[in-house]
Amino acid sequence: MEENNNNLQNNGNCDNNNLNSDCVFCKIIRGETPCFKIYENEHVLAFLDIRPVSQGHTIIIPKKHIKNYFDIEGELFSKINNSLKIVKNKLQIFNKKNICQFIIGFDIDHAHIHLVPANDMIELNNFKNQDIPMVELENTYKKIMEDEI
Repeated sequence: MEENNNNLQNNGNCDNNNLNSDCVFCKIIRGETPCFKIYENEHVLAFLDIRPVSQGHTIIIPKKHIKNYFDIEGELFSKINNSLKIVKNKLQIFNKKNICQFIIGFDIDHAHIHLVPANDMIELNNFKNQDIPMVELENTYKKIMEDEI
């Protein structure tokens, strides 16, 4: 990722005691790896996927290292679900029929949920991540965030 991009954000708001030193998502939470942050509260971070399936593809993670989504309990589970609704509303800007929610968990050992704007299943059948230029990610970020200005 280009380090000189003004919209890439280093997070840095975290409790390092609950993070894994080798986890890529924990590195994003600690601010060691920049991201296009869409939403954040004390428990959750949402950011654009750098290899999106569709424009606006966002990943939501707990700010505590939990390996599997199904291990999330109680209040944190509720807070993540409330955050999903907030992020879903932000992604409505792409005028897609649905904001699809996926829990996959093969590649990264940190609980995460994908929110993917799509019109129908045909768009999602291949669920292939795309390598896109950083400028396209930045434009997507700006489009999502312009409602907050």
